[in-house]
Amino acid sequence: MTGGFFIMGFPEETPETLSETEKMMNELKLDRMGVSTAIPFPGTKLFEQVKRDNLLIESVNYEDLWKTPISHAQHGFVIKPYDMSIDELVEWRVRLHAVNDKYKGYNKKRWEAAASNGTASNGVS
Repeated sequence: MTGGFFIMGFPEETPETLSETEKMMNELKLDRMGVSTAIPFPGTKLFEQVKRDNLLIESVNYEDLWKTPISHAQHGFVIKPYDMSIDELVEWRVRLHAVNDKYKGYNKKRWEAAASNGTASNGVS
């Protein structure tokens, strides 16, 4: 089984960058693909950029951030990209999840088909 993780929702995200991600996902045809939201953790360059450019979707009191932290398991988007709306990001997330669903178990199915046809040997097809 093959797998990969893709992160979306960076400040520089555009429909073009997400289209490239979708293209790569379709080319790789991984069995499992995770599409996650970019999270600006304190102490990172991304956090400093988001703070400097006021890109957090919700208002945050940076002095009290520890009271209501941003979670690594965040489902919703946290960052508002420079040139995209949140609605556009949501639409792209649906598209990227559809690519994941399209290829779930793809390589396992290919291996099983090759094994049943006698074309696989020593674990290599």
